[in-house]
Parts: sequence; C-alpha cells; structure tokens
Amino acid sequence: MTVFCIQLQPERATGIDFDAVTKRAAAFADTSSFVVDFWTDIGDDYINLMFATEMRKLFWHAFLAEFLGLDPHGQAIRNCCLAYCEGSRGWDDYLVLHHYDPTEQLDRLT
Repeated sequence: MTVFCIQLQPERATGIDFDAVTKRAAAFADTSSFVVDFWTDIGDDYINLMFATEMRKLFWHAFLAEFLGLDPHGQAIRNCCLAYCEGSRGWDDYLVLHHYDPTEQLDRLT
C-alpha cells in the first residue's frame, strides 16, 4: 500500500474553490477502483488530500490527468500544490512528485 499526499496551499492561489476541489478529489477516489482509501487533513494554511492505493503508477498518472492537466484549472492547482508519496520505507524516504516551484528537483516513481 502506498499513500499519496497532495498538499494544497490556498495562500498560493486565487480564484480556486478549494471545497469544490476537495469534493472532486473524494469523487475521484470513490469512482477509481485503484484507490483503496481517501481522507483529508486540513490545517490553517494547507489542505492535504490523502489517497491510499496498491497501484501507485496508475494512481499517479490518473491524478495528473484529472487534476494537474494543461487546462487553466489544472494550471491553477499546479501553482499551489505539492505532491508526495511514501517510498520503500514509508514517509522516511518519501518521494516528491510535484512542486509548485518548477526549480525544485522531483523524484520518479519506479
């Protein structure tokens, strides 16, 4: 099982309805056979969308297509989003899959 954390940082974005994004993420999880569990963790300055899956590559490619596409909505989310997943030792060696700062080094799923 791999857990993905998609962290949204609302202060980095304007014009995004984060309640709608959270509902869309829940619907994505409900309708995706490869998502085993979904939950949120909401803090003062972040919203974590948490997905558990046995098929991490399939999940990541589907998530990219659904949420981080080239359309204006995807661009807005990319500009305020960090995406991580557990590595082989859980969160001790997590992978950074997306960062709103394009100069940050990203990891690859293997």
